Amino acid sequence: MALHEHIRHTPILSASEAPIRMIGAFAESVGHATDLTQVGECILRILSEQLRLPKAAIWIREANGEYHLLASLGHRTLAALPASLPDNHALITGLSDRLHLLRYDQASSSPAGSAMISIQAAVCLPLRNKTQFLGLCALGPIGTECHLDEDTVIIAETVARIACNTLDHHLAQDDLRRSSTLMRRTDRLRSLEIMAGGFAHEIRNPLTSIKTFIQLAPQRQQDPVFIREFSQVAIEDVHRIERLLHDPHVARLALYSWETGARQIALGYRAGADSYLSKAWTAPTMVRALERVAAGERLFAGRLPPAADECDWPGRKEGLTYRESEVLELITQGLRNQEIA
Repeated sequence: MALHEHIRHTPILSASEAPIRMIGAFAESVGHATDLTQVGECILRILSEQLRLPKAAIWIREANGEYHLLASLGHRTLAALPASLPDNHALITGLSDRLHLLRYDQASSSPAGSAMISIQAAVCLPLRNKTQFLGLCALGPIGTECHLDEDTVIIAETVARIACNTLDHHLAQDDLRRSSTLMRRTDRLRSLEIMAGGFAHEIRNPLTSIKTFIQLAPQRQQDPVFIREFSQVAIEDVHRIERLLHDPHVARLALYSWETGARQIALGYRAGADSYLSKAWTAPTMVRALERVAAGERLFAGRLPPAADECDWPGRKEGLTYRESEVLELITQGLRNQEIA
């Protein structure tokens, strides 16, 4: 039996052509997105159009386990939306093991339903890959006449699965960038450690002879040979430190030592050092100290000036500045005004 001419030329997929094209266009748009926020906006836009729900929001899992608000659509203000959801939030626990769309009228009496009321979500879609729950999309508001026939739900869930693959890719890229940043920071810390060790070697040797001369001079002041020869050695070592100070590649000089007594610090300052840093400091503290030295501050090993968000220094509540507190501490250690200056 021959088919009618009209039937023979009717495209077989005509009824499903529009959804297929829509899904293809969505996959292309999220594929071209350059960051997570753009991906989130694409997801919300297509889901809002398909479900005919004007308001939408998406939360994505962070490294700390919480879910932060990635993007929103149709909300005049974000005050009604929580900026983050803890991992024990009712929506998270209610959707984490779920594969399909959740409607408010199906969950109104459950904790997830109460959570949906709080954000006026008529529909929630879980976003998960094969191994983990990535986040969720919430669309509403409740009471809006939405389009939730079987075909539309299938399309929305297909969009969610495509979105999960894209989100997974971007999240993996973010993890890679964080790891790369951490590795670069670790390399910088190692480089600083090597540089500090080199400078410490260049400074420690001349300081040792100067220190020895100062300690022995009162006992050997009647020994002209000792005074003449050792003073010459001390002068040469002072010149060695001065050459480091005037090296065009050295902007500032910071001594790096286990010796952190007040006299040793004063001796280092008299020799021309800008700061005196302790080997007992941790690597992050040393980085912060070197940054401050480079910015022109003078630091000493007894105490590192605190960052703005760190603990107060002694006397701050009584109105003392950091420098005033530092001067008082040096005075109690026995330094004279000239040494402190």
